[in-house]
Amino acid sequence: MLQYALSVLKEPAKKVLFVTKDNHVTQRLKNATGIDWSNKMWSDLNIFYGGEEIRCEISLGKQSYVISARHSYRGRSSVHLTASAKTLLKNGKYGDADIVMLAHTHEGAAEIFHYRGIPRVAIQASTYKLFDPYAKSLGYDDPNIFMPVILLNPDKKEFCLCQDVATAATMLKALNKGR
Repeated sequence: MLQYALSVLKEPAKKVLFVTKDNHVTQRLKNATGIDWSNKMWSDLNIFYGGEEIRCEISLGKQSYVISARHSYRGRSSVHLTASAKTLLKNGKYGDADIVMLAHTHEGAAEIFHYRGIPRVAIQASTYKLFDPYAKSLGYDDPNIFMPVILLNPDKKEFCLCQDVATAATMLKALNKGR
């Protein structure tokens, strides 16, 4: 998965990649060796590793967008999958954000919602695994990989949320009038 993600980033000056801490491997390896191997691995690849919670600001044209990301946060719901991301926005230690992203669960969801009268995006990433016997043993359905794409408007604070890269490419073509 890592090699695929890095291969997609062929023009790193035009892409942003940051990584948050996982909950399965990092702490066990650190306890056993005294080394934060995740930090070392990502640093060796020249990728920003943010630990527990990341906040970044992206400037695009006349707009700037604040993104908050974390591996997991409290308030998860099996019915309302983006509830935890919204809770992080309300309680996050870094303050306000336009886009809030979480991982950890095996099902993904994304939505545009309003908070304090401003449109925001909440994303709960799905598993990246095509086959997950552990999740299956806990009663989860077969994995359904969900990797949404957010198109950001450079002229006004506006989001276009697409379910995948192919849909985003079609949307960009339409916005660029077929070019």
